[in-house]
Amino acid sequence: MVLPDHLSFNPHALPPLVTALFVFALGCMVVIREKGSRVSLFYLSYTLAVCAWLFPVSAALLMRSETDAFLLMKFANAGVTLIPATLYHFTVVVLQKEDLRKVRVRAAWAVSCFFLGMTLFSDVLFGGLYHYSWGIYLKFRPAALSFVLYFLAMTFETLRLYWIEYRQPGTDATRHGRAKAFLIAFSIGYLGTLDFLPALGVPYYPLSSVPMICMLALISRAIWQYRLVDITPAFAAREIIDTMNDALIVLDTGGIVRVVNRATCALVGRAERELVGRSPAGGMATSLTFALSLEAAAGRDPLQDFEVTCDMPDGSPRTVSLSTSIMRNPAGERVATVCLVNDISERRRAELERERLIVQLQQANEKLQSMDTLKSNIISMVSHELRTPLTTIKAFVELLLMKQGMSDGQKVKLMRTVNDETDRLARLITDLLDLSRIEAGSMKWQMADLSLEEVIRSVLASMEVLFENKGLQLTAELHPSLPRIRGDRDRLVQVVTNILSNAVKFTPRGGTIRVTLRQEAGPPAQIVAGFSDTGIGIPPAHIGLIFEKFHRSDDELTAAIEGSGLGLAITRQIVEYHGGNIWAESTQGAGSTFYVTLPPG
Repeated sequence: MVLPDHLSFNPHALPPLVTALFVFALGCMVVIREKGSRVSLFYLSYTLAVCAWLFPVSAALLMRSETDAFLLMKFANAGVTLIPATLYHFTVVVLQKEDLRKVRVRAAWAVSCFFLGMTLFSDVLFGGLYHYSWGIYLKFRPAALSFVLYFLAMTFETLRLYWIEYRQPGTDATRHGRAKAFLIAFSIGYLGTLDFLPALGVPYYPLSSVPMICMLALISRAIWQYRLVDITPAFAAREIIDTMNDALIVLDTGGIVRVVNRATCALVGRAERELVGRSPAGGMATSLTFALSLEAAAGRDPLQDFEVTCDMPDGSPRTVSLSTSIMRNPAGERVATVCLVNDISERRRAELERERLIVQLQQANEKLQSMDTLKSNIISMVSHELRTPLTTIKAFVELLLMKQGMSDGQKVKLMRTVNDETDRLARLITDLLDLSRIEAGSMKWQMADLSLEEVIRSVLASMEVLFENKGLQLTAELHPSLPRIRGDRDRLVQVVTNILSNAVKFTPRGGTIRVTLRQEAGPPAQIVAGFSDTGIGIPPAHIGLIFEKFHRSDDELTAAIEGSGLGLAITRQIVEYHGGNIWAESTQGAGSTFYVTLPPG
């Protein structure tokens, strides 16, 4: 049959041959792309039935012998008998109605197989050939009309199912679009049924190749577009495993990794082939801590949930939550350990951040409470400090007005007291204004290069009378060769004055005040000024509070000495603005030393 002398060239044999090759290629491509899903396999079975029809038709048109041509045409119609059943079964699978139409599917296959047997083993359906200008065609007997009716009935039933799916109310967009695509494809493809006409003696040129190619191309496109994958338990399990956010690792009883998912590979930075078939430590060498935790978990029978902190391949520390469960066979024997790993690094960081914020809020709340207390103390202190000199001034002025016959000596004494209280009031108001300007950032600073040694000497000279009046001995160790600094001269004079004024106030008569100035190499390099006295000292409980606003020690000796409690607070603000630091060291009853550090300019 296949010998060259049995063949004669007929161009009309090319369309069915090309169509068959194209159809077969489409079927194989769909199976490969859809990874052998049931839909793709049934689609392949349909394309194979079409090929079983078209290949023999093409070969029959090339035969010189009518006997050979007749035999090939019978084979071609044997393929046609399978088309209704494969097409119907494919449709039922696509529409996911196989369980509802099992009986009809089996009946379709039974009828197709019946006609297949009739075609191959008898001449009841076919008898002889028609001769047309394009070639020969198998002649249908009257009994073949039953097959034509069966074919048409299955054709319309298939279209009806797609039409019902398309018109189904509440159908989602995907199912609606899929039904529409198949409805259009099969409506075009079924125009090929006109090829039955030549078998009935009608001289109609068979054009089924064109609608067949269009139909199968549209079907293939619909399968690719809508990914008609069957949701079977096995498929669902695999897809669920691969789409899990948590890493899944299954270890056998020997501690060997048997199953991992994509999340596991992403977590440990290894491909699946590098993990499966190895122990965790062998496959996850870059995450050894994590691997050893897995191996330890695999040996524990009761369920274990614990957290592990380990370094991952990217070098970042991760915190993971590891949960294990036991997989058993029907006999209850342990066959595997299932480990679920959840990367909780972000959650743990969020929890730590929340705890940090809670601590900050608590500290802020305590600070607010402290500020509220401080506000009350400030109001009380300011009102007291302002009221005391004002009361004295008012009383003495009223006394002068009431007793105009008072001697000049008494008047001078009263006026001197009024003057002192006025100065005291002015100092308090000045301190309050300075502190508020510094804290509000509205203080105008006059920055320039200057010598801290010259600043200290000028203050010592201006306070010399105070030292002499109280009988205090002053020693100064100042080095004029020190580097200059960048600062506001008036404010630095205020710093030195405030510190030395406190030293004078709190040092008993006959005491000593010592001033030193030196440079420290650091780092960082800095100029250090020290102010020591042999005064009453500072109680240990108050050493850390003396730079707070309005702070006054409740010690009996300290409380007896007047002061607003603003001087050291202002001093600290000025020093810190210059990039320096200030602190005090003291032994109660033995004196204090204040240190001021400033960066060289």
